[in-house]
Amino acid sequence: MKSLILLSMLILSQAVCGQDTKLSKAERKALIKEAKSYKSNPERLLSLKGEMSDLKSKNLEQENQIRTLVSESEDLNNQITSLNSQLSNAKRQLVKNESATSKPNQIATIDKGLTFRVQIGGYTKRDLSEFADPEGRYIKVDKNNIGIQEITLGYFTSYQKADEFKKHLRAMGLKDAWIVPYKDGKRVLLKEVLNEVFGDGKKSL
Repeated sequence: MKSLILLSMLILSQAVCGQDTKLSKAERKALIKEAKSYKSNPERLLSLKGEMSDLKSKNLEQENQIRTLVSESEDLNNQITSLNSQLSNAKRQLVKNESATSKPNQIATIDKGLTFRVQIGGYTKRDLSEFADPEGRYIKVDKNNIGIQEITLGYFTSYQKADEFKKHLRAMGLKDAWIVPYKDGKRVLLKEVLNEVFGDGKKSL
């Protein structure tokens, strides 16, 4: 009976510590003394074993809760990372959309009404499109229906200013430079807008 009680007490003390415990001589002596007290009261020992079982059950439950919380925390971190990534993508898309929508608006503003440019030539073997600016204010490259790239320079709301620019280009050696009119961004023939340009008078390109 004594051996059984001592063994039970050792098991209980190890369960409380959660690992094997190396007892000192004094601790072992005190433990043996305490165990002897249960010889006359085995019901108390049985009650302690029940309490220990309850503690172990609660400890296991808490460990499970901790594991659940850790797992939920990892899920939340993954969700936060995913949301941050989506937010970054949305910001990049917003900037891209704003850039894409702003340029047409600028071009539409520039090309509104009657405007003039000076064409310096038409080319089939030279691709100058990479040098054109997005708004077409300085260098504009258009390909016509037969595949010729028409290169125009400048942007003028006044025919007289366009004519002055044309003369400068011709003096610089671009002898074939001539003025071309645009109506709301669409290239038109000069005869279609003669009245708007010269009134009742006439003037050659």
